[in-house]
Amino acid sequence: MNSSERWATSRLTCAGTVKGWQLILFTIFSVNSFAASGLEMQVSAGLTDAQSPRILTDYWSHSVNFNASFGGALNESLSFFVAFTHHYFDYRGDVVAQDEHANASEVLLCVKKRMAWLNHRLLSPYYALGVGFSLLTMPDVYRQEKYDLYPIRPENLLALRQQSTGFTAGFRLGMEFLIIDPSRLFAEAFSAITLDQNNPFIYLGIRCGVLFTI
Repeated sequence: MNSSERWATSRLTCAGTVKGWQLILFTIFSVNSFAASGLEMQVSAGLTDAQSPRILTDYWSHSVNFNASFGGALNESLSFFVAFTHHYFDYRGDVVAQDEHANASEVLLCVKKRMAWLNHRLLSPYYALGVGFSLLTMPDVYRQEKYDLYPIRPENLLALRQQSTGFTAGFRLGMEFLIIDPSRLFAEAFSAITLDQNNPFIYLGIRCGVLFTI
């Protein structure tokens, strides 16, 4: 190895070491900030109105959704959290058998920003952005050999075992209400889109819940 190669290797090693220490310091700072502001946990439930894919809007009514999130606040206005949401799509009694339901599960990494334009001790408006992954599944009632049981157009069926899955982007807009410091009630409207090339899963929804600071 000549001198120029040794210099290049040394430079790369130093750069890697500096970035490693930067990552460690950022992690320590974030953990300290979370510890100072408190860890947050929230649970909620609400209603979902699917906009796509067509088979979902044709053969299922509105769904209920359940959400659980866990994360922490960097400061009074900014929080990060991981959110899990499950959507349970109920059947339409005139089309789909009673025990046949559609389901969707979603995991998002989110950042929430409390807005400063309403500086009120009891009320706190916020918005949140999230990215992650979703999986929408249809029941086995839509297998090829069961077409004759229900009036379902084959062209509306989802491919790949009746699944729609992929990268998901979500948005929330809501209001927190202080009840017993630091616990809060909240209500929010939300939307998300799963970027499945053939059958994007798109929905709107509302929900309410409780946020706890641990």
